[in-house]
Amino acid sequence: MVVAIPLQILLGLFLLFLLIYILYSALIVHQLLRFAVMGPAMPLVLTLFVLGFIFLLSASVVLLATYDWTVVVPLSSLLEPNASLFPL
Repeated sequence: MVVAIPLQILLGLFLLFLLIYILYSALIVHQLLRFAVMGPAMPLVLTLFVLGFIFLLSASVVLLATYDWTVVVPLSSLLEPNASLFPL
């Protein structure tokens, strides 16, 4: 009997993490707009934060789109010395 997990489970966990990150980022922007001292640097801080958020989100989508998420990985293969979960 071979125990295996589909990579779609990892993708689901990553999407859950992204959802939490998006909610947390929205909360940060809301807090900055509502409670922060609106000085001359605040628009720059908000712009850099939003641009960094968009860059990280788009980079993760582009990099993860190249993998076949329907692959099933046997857990015994992860114990091999040079095993890779995401072969290139």
